[in-house]
Amino acid sequence: MPETIPPPAWQLSEGIGILPVTVSQSPGSGPQITLTYRDHILTVNQTHLLEQMHGIAPDVSLALYAMESDQPLAVFGDPAIRNLRPLVSETSVFYDGRRFAISVRSGTYPIVAVAGAPSGAVERHWYGEALKLGVVAVLIGGVVAVLIVFVAWRRMSPQGEIRRAVKARQIAAVYQPVIELATGRCVGAEALARWYRPDGTVVLPRAFIPVAEDNGLISLITDQMIGHVIKDMGELLRRRRDFHVAINIAPHELENDRIVGVLQRAIEESRLEPRQIVLEATERSLMNAETASRVIGRLRAAGHAVSIDDFGTGYSSLSYLQRFDLDNLKIDRLFVEAIGADAATSGVVPHIIDMARTLKLTVIAEGVETEEQACFLRNSGVPYAQGWHFAKALAPAQFLAYFDSNPSRPDAAETLPQ
Repeated sequence: MPETIPPPAWQLSEGIGILPVTVSQSPGSGPQITLTYRDHILTVNQTHLLEQMHGIAPDVSLALYAMESDQPLAVFGDPAIRNLRPLVSETSVFYDGRRFAISVRSGTYPIVAVAGAPSGAVERHWYGEALKLGVVAVLIGGVVAVLIVFVAWRRMSPQGEIRRAVKARQIAAVYQPVIELATGRCVGAEALARWYRPDGTVVLPRAFIPVAEDNGLISLITDQMIGHVIKDMGELLRRRRDFHVAINIAPHELENDRIVGVLQRAIEESRLEPRQIVLEATERSLMNAETASRVIGRLRAAGHAVSIDDFGTGYSSLSYLQRFDLDNLKIDRLFVEAIGADAATSGVVPHIIDMARTLKLTVIAEGVETEEQACFLRNSGVPYAQGWHFAKALAPAQFLAYFDSNPSRPDAAETLPQ
């Protein structure tokens, strides 16, 4: 007996209907959306529908959001796509006869993707694919033509764009100064990744690093960041052996010894000292304690210092950190910004400082934005800090100019105007 097809909530001009979005769950398949065509009915994975929309470029626009934020992390295409987020936040699909939009929430990272296109572009594409596939596959041609445009999806999806960006070396480094609080002297820098897209937009790491980790691209980005540091800061590092640059490494890099060999070759070719390249790992990187401890041990044996980054936002405790041979502990900006404020986290920083002293770790405070914060940290015995109070992340040439004009450098009198 044929299945009774309920009336669609939205009807496209070519007869494709979208049922009321009561997003169902099939075991292991994720959210699904039901579509109809004549006496046919089909459920489609919600993510695949987003993929299909990317197959009809250049009409498709995409915006990426943090889960609870209305401000996009990145916008690809028409800036007006950001206006559609409230319309799809509850239903996942929106169609008003002029525009079609869909949102997808990541199951791994707190990211929401909203894609949209003019309804005419969606309908023309779906109907064209239906004609190609024939009568039997009309419905499949409506949406599941994703099988045909899989290659296009790989090229047009965020994963595909990041893959091309890595190959095209669009991932570059900017440098945030690390300041010695007692003297105001710039003693180092943290290298931060930025994705400079061809259209001139700049994408921050929180929008593309998780995608790169999920798609096996993070090691390529790590290698490129090491290359950027050598190219951008090599001359300064060879001239000032007391200067260092910190590079962030993903949890994946502590699962094997690959990063040890990459750094060894880079150090030998650039004639730098290993202690001038510091590695920063997050608490999440330490989940596999046995393997992470072994790789950290090899890095330190090679002469590199290793920092635990964003401390206090994960699960680490004093007893847990004692299992690792670390050099530095970085206080996360979440706790630094609470200094002097009537906040629940305002008293956390002194405890973190005490913990670091117990473990004989050097403390570096992140996200310092006011003189009050800097003064508190200085009086609490924190030796180093970074943040907008001192300088924002700077392009290579800007950083070198900043360093050369730093009035607290030991040789500043030789370079500053008289």
